Amino acid sequence: MAAATRPMSAGAKAAAVKAAASAAARERNGGGNRNGGGSEEECDDDDGGADSASDPWGHVEPGSPPPRQKGSRLLLACELPGTPEDFFNVLLANESDFLADVLEEQGNRRIDITTWKRAEQLGFIRDVQFTSPIKGAFSNWGVSHTSCFVSQRFCRYEGDVLLYEAVQTNMDIPYGDCFTVNTRWELRPALAGEPGGGDGGGGGLAGGALAAAVPDASAAGGLAWPPRLKAEMYLRVAFSRTCLFKKIIEAGTQ
Repeated sequence: MAAATRPMSAGAKAAAVKAAASAAARERNGGGNRNGGGSEEECDDDDGGADSASDPWGHVEPGSPPPRQKGSRLLLACELPGTPEDFFNVLLANESDFLADVLEEQGNRRIDITTWKRAEQLGFIRDVQFTSPIKGAFSNWGVSHTSCFVSQRFCRYEGDVLLYEAVQTNMDIPYGDCFTVNTRWELRPALAGEPGGGDGGGGGLAGGALAAAVPDASAAGGLAWPPRLKAEMYLRVAFSRTCLFKKIIEAGTQ
């Protein structure tokens, strides 16, 4: 068991980063990455992608978001003020400091967030890296900090439906190369007369902090007034191979 507590080697870290990026692509393609492994390639934007790269929200994917992966667990369902575009501008846009501020308040360091790039397949992608203190179920495993790599993607679909997905790999903990933590946010405009789903006070990033950040007024767009959005957050821990500590790992991600 002593070997199980050793930090990952440099080669294993690199493999974990590539695995996270590949997993993010597989989430969107039903299990297959046409790039043949590694990070998903960015789009050359031959169809006017330069404009969409400077204005990611302006690009709309046809159809509806893909179904959730088996094993996804609902963490939060709430109603928030504003529109999906407000949510994007305040929390996810290149100009927003919200994510960096939240990560720093949680005790994370060495935070690096790239800008959104047009993905070859769907939507936009970016990478987030930071060093995080070990807490909870992992704190007894002899490691005080872990290097985290997150591959993020967002897509805007018809009807201003926003889908945000993130695949996180923790690279300095035992068995960190055999699982990823996958989160998925689904947001859509609330309809006029639609019953409310709560005041967004569920706690955490998607609860009180998120409700406080999203503005309370914006263009109505012919829907509910004042504008509101329905938000759902899902979590799934994906294992790439059999792991004896699966239950402990799942508990540590809650």
